[in-house]
Amino acid sequence: MHLSVQPFQHTENGNHQEKIIKPNIAAFGDGFVKNISRRVRFMEEQAQAIRHLASQGIVVYALKNKSRLNSLLLKEITLLQGLPVPLWSLGEDPALTDLPDAIRNVTTKPETTVDMDFLTRENAVVHLGSSRLVNDPAVETALQELIQLQEKSPRPVLLVPLLISYGRRRDIQDESLYNILFGQHDDVGPIRRLITLLRYADKVSVIAAESVNLQTYLSEHRGMTREARLVRLRGDLIDRIDEERETTIGPVLKSRPEFIDMILQDQDFNDYLRQVEGKEKKPLPVLLKESRRYLNEIAADYSEVIVEFWDKVLTWLWKNIYDGVIIDRKGMARVRNISKEMPLVVVPCHRSHIDYLLLSYVFYKENIQLPFVAAGINLSFWPIGYIFRKSGAFFIRRSFKGLDLYSEVFSRYVKAMLNERMPIEFFIEGGRSRTGKMVMPKFGLLSMILKAYQQKGEGNLGIIPVYIGYDRVIEEKSYIKELEGASKTNEKASDVIRSRKVVKKRYGHVYVNVGEPILFKEYMEKQGLALDALDDRERQALYRKISYEIALAINRVSVVTPSALAAAAFLAHDRKGIRHDRWQFTLDVFQDYLTYCQAPFSVTFEREYQAMDKAVALFVREEMIAVDGAGQGAAAQNEAIYTLQAEKRLSMDYYKNMIVHYFLPVAFVGLSAFTTSDNSITFATLSGDYAFLKKLFRHEFIFDDERSDADEIRQSLAYLQTRGYVDYEEDGTTPVPVRLINGGKEVLKTFAGLLQTHLESYWLVTRSISLIEHQGREEKDWLREIRRLGLKFYKDGEIRRYESLSQQNFQGALRFLTEAGLISPMEKETRKIYQVCGSPEILDDIRRRIFRYLY
Repeated sequence: MHLSVQPFQHTENGNHQEKIIKPNIAAFGDGFVKNISRRVRFMEEQAQAIRHLASQGIVVYALKNKSRLNSLLLKEITLLQGLPVPLWSLGEDPALTDLPDAIRNVTTKPETTVDMDFLTRENAVVHLGSSRLVNDPAVETALQELIQLQEKSPRPVLLVPLLISYGRRRDIQDESLYNILFGQHDDVGPIRRLITLLRYADKVSVIAAESVNLQTYLSEHRGMTREARLVRLRGDLIDRIDEERETTIGPVLKSRPEFIDMILQDQDFNDYLRQVEGKEKKPLPVLLKESRRYLNEIAADYSEVIVEFWDKVLTWLWKNIYDGVIIDRKGMARVRNISKEMPLVVVPCHRSHIDYLLLSYVFYKENIQLPFVAAGINLSFWPIGYIFRKSGAFFIRRSFKGLDLYSEVFSRYVKAMLNERMPIEFFIEGGRSRTGKMVMPKFGLLSMILKAYQQKGEGNLGIIPVYIGYDRVIEEKSYIKELEGASKTNEKASDVIRSRKVVKKRYGHVYVNVGEPILFKEYMEKQGLALDALDDRERQALYRKISYEIALAINRVSVVTPSALAAAAFLAHDRKGIRHDRWQFTLDVFQDYLTYCQAPFSVTFEREYQAMDKAVALFVREEMIAVDGAGQGAAAQNEAIYTLQAEKRLSMDYYKNMIVHYFLPVAFVGLSAFTTSDNSITFATLSGDYAFLKKLFRHEFIFDDERSDADEIRQSLAYLQTRGYVDYEEDGTTPVPVRLINGGKEVLKTFAGLLQTHLESYWLVTRSISLIEHQGREEKDWLREIRRLGLKFYKDGEIRRYESLSQQNFQGALRFLTEAGLISPMEKETRKIYQVCGSPEILDDIRRRIFRYLY
């Protein structure tokens, strides 16, 4: 798009001033500005919004600071984006220049008033000045001219405040000489602005704030004086730009030493230490020294240089190891808007060590201030700990047991972060999921954050659930070793160095989806609760409830990938070999159900069959499956046999588990209906089995407690009925028996097959209770014996799925049996010892009931 502008002709009374931003300003300037503008980031959603505004009225862009360079950049950017192009620059003092004449080369008329007819046809940019507190006659004249234009024009004048951001450097209270020379403050002179632009040429972004309809604005402020109205309008526009800047970059940061001192010098904290002084018989200086040591262990030490380094490294990573990051842009836009109104707590699931950097990278690219990430103390080793700390990570110990002062210091650190409006990110699962599904949520850090919010006593808090998923995780092999019983080893720098071999592989896409945010103030009002009114027990119940709702929100936006769907179709069967046509049938059934549930599919499904072929090819390449008898043509392909390699089924099970939660209701119904003795089953039997299975797997899966079992059963039956697999109706309030028709039993068996792995694991653990001696058995020893027994049963054919021999599944069964009162754990020094304590009859009943679901 190229726009040619004819010079405006003077009127006879000579009362016009205009500054036309011309397409060709100078040979050097034109090429320089155009080259920079091609690299500027401008969100397409915001560009579309401005195009829509242009169809409604006259668009006038508003920039905070007087800068000819910004005006010229904006002209080129709008040309590239197909937006209304600003040809007029208003609010500048003709006596002031930002750039030398060789670059400036802007035509200036000597008159004093803007031509109204010309502005109704062309768009403009108005400069607002650096601060709402400083009076600026040139700006006020320009705004008054726009008001006059609005009063004469039937079309609305739409003011669009824009932030032109040169990089993402956070403001530090104690500025260094380096920052002063090369920083990116808005209100700077032409030389510093040019230096900043050259340094941050690849990081310039334009962000549109909420527009102001001048027609509506004047109507709403009709009773104000002209001067007050001008001041109010200018102030509102500047505030909107400043809000976008803080949302993008974040608040002014205190240095690490200053932040630590602020906590240690807090009067309330010192009162706490004086109480401890009396109890512990330690003098206050000793307690302060110990507190400082803890804070030095915990505190982040944000460095813009390291963040910019990670920007380059991760961009390379996504291009060379992964096939890119697929971002939920609507969700991110919502996060950005929420961050303008309240502090953020970002709560993602945890699949890989890359997660620590991924969300910061996404926020960086989406113009959202970077979160400060809670990292396990196990990652504080050199040099990773140093790099993570400089990237905004703060460190937390795995256990606070016996560390009352540490717990208090950490709580004070979290409270200080919230008070400073620093976004916090932590993983609700605590550690990385080794199985691909959500780990039961931990709410320790969440409780600290909510206590800090309560002490703050005002405002709101945005809790943002985020799903992070991978087509493949880099740590896959180490996860499988742990599931097979290998001890978890502490991370070492040498492990990271050795992992460079991963660059030889491709790991597919990475997915980032935003779940439904929890606005804490509104959440509490909806629940009819007040934090101050809750006792400790009620408060703990609230924290637990919110943590489960966060996990549930993450599950609801987890992405269905080709590898996950292909793995589910393979592992729904217990045979070592499966024909292609049978696998394809299962695949189609599962995909149809996921579509019915409106589960989000990855973008790779746009070419569905090619995507599934690639997933199978991946499994073949990794020797998870072998293909025999595949020939040319559809008929020959249907005869192909997929043989699943036993030891690699655990790897495939990881990907199945990424989506298994979507199938739980229909899988429970399938287990109950398939194992019935005939082709019909009563609703009461379904309900009884459903309740038992939910209780059995309470520590395996996240269930929606807001929905009743009956509603979930009915929803599953409604799906099965629409597909012609069951015949079901309700006679008034009494459901009639469900009848299986048209091969429905085989389809229900397929859905039920998704849970056979866990059922075999739990049955095995109940069988192994006889291995516990009278004096008890240490957990590690017992788990080894369970696996040994499982391998024997697998060889004998009593267990059909090798992936059932998963340590994580065993742990889930132990938690169920403990909760049922059949075994009792006892802590002895650093060991956990189990004893049998329940009724043998109840244990036998549970074991028989689990066995009934096995086929």
